[in-house]
Amino acid sequence: MELFQVDAFTNVAFRGNPAGVCISSEPLSEMLMQQISEEMNLAETAFVSAADGYKNLRWFTPAVEVTLCGHATLATAHVLYKQGLLEPQAVHVFETLSGELQVSQYDDELLEMDFPLITTEKKEVPLWLKEHFESIRGYAFTPKNDILELENEEAVRDHLPDMGQIAKNTRQGLIITARGTNDIDFVSRYFVPNVGVPEDPVTGSAHCELAHYWKDKLEKTSFKAYQASKRGGYLQLQIQEDRLLIRGSAVTVFKAEPRFHH
Repeated sequence: MELFQVDAFTNVAFRGNPAGVCISSEPLSEMLMQQISEEMNLAETAFVSAADGYKNLRWFTPAVEVTLCGHATLATAHVLYKQGLLEPQAVHVFETLSGELQVSQYDDELLEMDFPLITTEKKEVPLWLKEHFESIRGYAFTPKNDILELENEEAVRDHLPDMGQIAKNTRQGLIITARGTNDIDFVSRYFVPNVGVPEDPVTGSAHCELAHYWKDKLEKTSFKAYQASKRGGYLQLQIQEDRLLIRGSAVTVFKAEPRFHH
């Protein structure tokens, strides 16, 4: 078994979103995967094994298993390609709780992931959000998250979240977003206290919802996005019918050899 820590959606160490990647010879038990994730204490740790050709991919937070995770998928693909476990030009298909997810090397730096585009539904802004935010420009609802569009990028960057209210009033989390500046189409932040992650640094899966939210507003299907957490990270997005191509880079920070018996 080998454990890696990878910073995803960045080409510089200590930026982007750190993910654990565990590669084992045989599949691990669900209990052990949860224990390793709790020990790693990162937003998510991903698990693959050589037994099935690294096809079955699962993601765990320190508290629960999740059904979709972009940055840990990117991190896993990065490790598999860099370790020579996948052919450089090969398209690899992961089997996950969200179905098949394809990954490939887009160019020398960027990896590309093929994810589901998640439909957002515009609704009346809930009262609790009206009480906590000024200058709301838009609101949308998804099966997991609330998406709140704010006045500008500065409002997104400066917001101080009330984690208690977010945990109480959302199904999974709250995404705040606004139009970007310069060549960035939109910015966002993502608060997910209900899965043990107060603020996720950079979130591929949240952009499956954000891309759908912004496509009509910006009248385009390709985006450059920035997640404006303290660590920050960049994503390139391209909508293809009901799928979203997510491109990003990644950096391995360290590799560890576990010393426990399992």
